[in-house]
Amino acid sequence: MGTLDDDLRLLAGSSGIDLGDSGALPPGIDLDLDGNPRVVGDAIDAGAFENQMPPDCSALNDCSSHGTCVADDVCQCELGFSGADCSFFTCGDLNHCSGHGRCIGPDQCQCDPGFVGLDCSVAAPIPVMSTWGIIILCLLVVVSATVVLRRRGRRPVIARGFAP
Repeated sequence: MGTLDDDLRLLAGSSGIDLGDSGALPPGIDLDLDGNPRVVGDAIDAGAFENQMPPDCSALNDCSSHGTCVADDVCQCELGFSGADCSFFTCGDLNHCSGHGRCIGPDQCQCDPGFVGLDCSVAAPIPVMSTWGIIILCLLVVVSATVVLRRRGRRPVIARGFAP
């Protein structure tokens, strides 16, 4: 059992910070035993004193403006960012571009040729040619083959028994 002169305040980084249920705080209890606001942060602290010091992440560039300092030198990064100081962008939420692209920004993939979609997971459809497109392509192949064969001194055979 403690005495009245014991300092029962939570230290920075204590697991008791924001541990309580703010909804269970009786109405009218707005201050801790020091006369400071009873709730600072996300929830009430365990114990009779509320920690008034916000966590310090200055050594981590204050989470690089891409995260929240949740404890001294501990950042919780926003989606699309990673690293101790949240300074690296990532595509982790996009399955790392599915192995078919590269991450060029926070949750932003640049897909390899032949792949589409936010995470580059969809194979791009092969364009479908119209009937006339197929006929023209076949004629181009026949003409090209005819030119090559004539240059080699051969006579192209278009159909069995027929020659141009």
